[in-house]
Amino acid sequence: MGTKKIKVLQVLASLQCGGAESRILDVYRKINLSEIEFDFVCMQEGKQFYEDEICLRGGKVIKIQHPRSSGAVRNLIQLVTIIKEGDYDVVHAHTSFHCGLVMFAAWISKVPVRVAHARTTSTEHQNWKNKIFLMIGRSLIGRLSTDRLAVSDEAGKYLFGGKQYRIVPNAIDYKKYGSIQENQIEALKKEFLIPDNKTIIGMVGRFEPMKNHEFAVKWFARYAKKNYQSMLIFVGDGPKRAYIEELVKSFNLCKQVVFTGIRKDIDVWMNVFDVLIVPSLYEGLGGVILEAQAAGTPVLKSDSFTDAADLNIGLVSSVSVEKYENWNAEIEMLLNVQKPSANTIQKAFCDKEYSLEKEIEILEGIYGVSSAHNFD
Repeated sequence: MGTKKIKVLQVLASLQCGGAESRILDVYRKINLSEIEFDFVCMQEGKQFYEDEICLRGGKVIKIQHPRSSGAVRNLIQLVTIIKEGDYDVVHAHTSFHCGLVMFAAWISKVPVRVAHARTTSTEHQNWKNKIFLMIGRSLIGRLSTDRLAVSDEAGKYLFGGKQYRIVPNAIDYKKYGSIQENQIEALKKEFLIPDNKTIIGMVGRFEPMKNHEFAVKWFARYAKKNYQSMLIFVGDGPKRAYIEELVKSFNLCKQVVFTGIRKDIDVWMNVFDVLIVPSLYEGLGGVILEAQAAGTPVLKSDSFTDAADLNIGLVSSVSVEKYENWNAEIEMLLNVQKPSANTIQKAFCDKEYSLEKEIEILEGIYGVSSAHNFD
């Protein structure tokens, strides 16, 4: 009779195409499924982007109401019920200060391994109620979690306060970004009618205030006046998309701005872009910055969040979103940056321990997987 698999419940706000979701799916695709199994809780109704893939790999997707709509008590009851019925060995939460409630539910259910994962450095709603929730969540995490992980030092300090934590960056499967073929790039350009003679500036992320798409449009409206052969590509979807589309129309930029919606081929898009921009107001790490560097694509980011994703291979620059003119100068500089070799990129990922192999090794150790992972 085989050894009992370790059962892990991953708790996320959604299973759409966001940073945390994409990174945990990268792990799920490569984790040792002979010794471990993942189920997923999400707090969003409707079909989820990763739902079919999870089910095909044998995992469950369990949807519950968000505490904002159901209340914290109802959310707690739902979590306890799911955890007890699933008989999980590990509960791993990725939901900011809501992790405290998840840790409480896992503790009540006598789960031996309770992991809280800090993935951001702020919240969209900066009101007194959320500050109280952060304080309560931080206290519950500090008392009841067995392991505290953070994608960056800033994210760890935000969620865990003075408690100890381990930095486990959002790793990516970097090798696939460097193996994209020219015909894949050409096919994508043809699909979206992107001429070969254009300078392609890309932005990847969910349309929500923290990502700062509004800045991107207003900056590009100025940049495009002098750089007629440039295009701005928005990859993603979200609640602010309609507003941003109207903003694009108001600047008469419809012929120069493309909205792709949610895509599964981010690795190809990173090779289409000449420059990636990340004007976010805050980020836990900025996983798209790693994705761009994996493809050898330069990045211009806001200076309002951590530089931890910069692999120091000459591809990343930071500028304040308060100064539009500085973005123009930095873009021009980055367009002339020489692409690092594949060996340089690989060494940087390994040296910084941003490889997916390293993250899986760490997680399997926390989860209690006994054998070493074979990635061949």
